[in-house]
Amino acid sequence: MINYGDWNPGIDNGNDTLNSVLDTLPGSDSVNISWKVKIIENPRSPLSLPGSICLESHDCIHVLLGRGLLNQDEAFVIGYTMGNAITLKNWQISMYKYYASHIFPKIYRFGERELIAFDMGIVYGKTRRTKNIHKINFDSYKNQTLGEIRAKFDINLDILRHIRYIERNIFKSKASKRL
Repeated sequence: MINYGDWNPGIDNGNDTLNSVLDTLPGSDSVNISWKVKIIENPRSPLSLPGSICLESHDCIHVLLGRGLLNQDEAFVIGYTMGNAITLKNWQISMYKYYASHIFPKIYRFGERELIAFDMGIVYGKTRRTKNIHKINFDSYKNQTLGEIRAKFDINLDILRHIRYIERNIFKSKASKRL
């Protein structure tokens, strides 16, 4: 079984099905996620922010964006999901960044690198034609190829490659090195 921190779906997998890549994801238990995170990221929370999404759908977005499970990856995926929500306001971005960098438990807390990756995700999410990806039920897509799903949701691999290039060149981190 692959280590949680080593898992990385990559983006050169357009012929693989969503389900086949999800099957490689190390198990995680939402029970282990701190309430301090769930309170603003769980869509069932009355304090959730735009783009909040269930854990299973969040994992699908990790796969579609080709991002692993390290904090820098999480920051980009969350930024993308929030930025893609049409109701997102600038004050909510600021609130999330403060919360993620000061209130989250240390294991989940965002530092400067994660905040930059988050901002990059926000911009990428805002620029996509398909909006509100956090509301998509991915069950009907699990047997489709990643190439088909990415095309449907306007996930552009050239732009993702460019973002990866930037991250590799500005950050010296495990997440950046494997992008």
